[in-house]
Amino acid sequence: MKKICFLTNTPTLIPRQKLQTRALRESGHELSAICWDRDGVCAKEELTEGIRFLRIQPTYHKGRVRRPTSDQSLVSFWGDADRGLHAALWLGRLWIKTFQKALAQNADIFVCCHYVSLPLAVCAARIRGAKVVYDISEFSMEHTSYWLPKMLRPLSSWLQLSENMLIRQIAGVTCVPDRKLTIYRRAFKNCRNTEVVLNVPELELRVDTALLNALKKKYAEKNVLVYAGALIQSKGIMEAVKAVKVIRSLYPNFVLLLIGSCIGDDTALITDYSVKEGLVDSIDIVPLQPYEKLHTYYQCADIGLMLPYKGPNEENLTIGNTRKNMDYIKASLPVIVPDLGDIGLLVRQEECGVIVPSCNAESISRAVLSLLDNPDIAEKMGRNGHNAFLKKYNWNIEKKKLLKVYQAV
Repeated sequence: MKKICFLTNTPTLIPRQKLQTRALRESGHELSAICWDRDGVCAKEELTEGIRFLRIQPTYHKGRVRRPTSDQSLVSFWGDADRGLHAALWLGRLWIKTFQKALAQNADIFVCCHYVSLPLAVCAARIRGAKVVYDISEFSMEHTSYWLPKMLRPLSSWLQLSENMLIRQIAGVTCVPDRKLTIYRRAFKNCRNTEVVLNVPELELRVDTALLNALKKKYAEKNVLVYAGALIQSKGIMEAVKAVKVIRSLYPNFVLLLIGSCIGDDTALITDYSVKEGLVDSIDIVPLQPYEKLHTYYQCADIGLMLPYKGPNEENLTIGNTRKNMDYIKASLPVIVPDLGDIGLLVRQEECGVIVPSCNAESISRAVLSLLDNPDIAEKMGRNGHNAFLKKYNWNIEKKKLLKVYQAV
């Protein structure tokens, strides 16, 4: 049994990390996680599902550090590039606190889940005589220029070289596939113990029975299009909202179910439009839900919608790093996806949905109507996707590759 410590930039583990930690716990390892609780709302220390969580909470003055505005994308970086000197100083304090807690863990393996914490993991491992495993997501060092201020973007190539140097000093890498496997090839060149681990759901179907019964009652006789994710303009959310007007004219019982969080005034934009156009009963906004509950919501939907993420990684979207798509097909939903990167490859290969050339209101409404007008075809697409999930795209398959990396550490 080894002591494994995860270093994360979120207050709780994201779905990919939850599956990884569960697999490692089932293999007999002892787990802890050092997390950044940016809003200071979680317990500083707790034991949950066999994992000891240690959270670093903010020490900055909230009024001096701006949150993203409605026209900014969600940022995976530990802070956004517009925060200036205050953010830089705060990030320094965050590094120090993370490093101190990491040293105190006496871990055998540090798992780094974000490139910003990679130097800390390598230094802590060297001092403690431990190893490092690096889990690279689609937000890799290739895309750092998007998060940096314009004057600092030339540094992105230097940062990538620095990351390569750090990867040469670690014991293992897991990564999601980008379109040309650039991330994998670069990681493998510097660390032979590298595996592509797809970002896919677990095989088990977890349903909240009480919630399911309530949702079935609420959406009885409704045609439901579900979207889960960030409810922000940069994702094209207003185009989906505008499509409701056309769809409802033909299907009066149509409902757009939006599950997610908003930034700035985006919620007000959605509600104001729905009131203005008389669509209040056709647009249902639900706060961000744990992944464990999303599957229950999907059981009451007819179609799953994926909107594009407008950023440097949009062209690198592949079958193996679009988790939302996989959750939809797990629930046997036909999907509507944008034609970006290889995101439509799953739909083309498995015939499990509709690809829209652009995510505007006209394209979305046309795709939805094509599925509602042809329920037999939509049902077949849902079955096709679910069968592909069972045979190719589930965590039982990817877990073996994950454990292979750790067995070699």
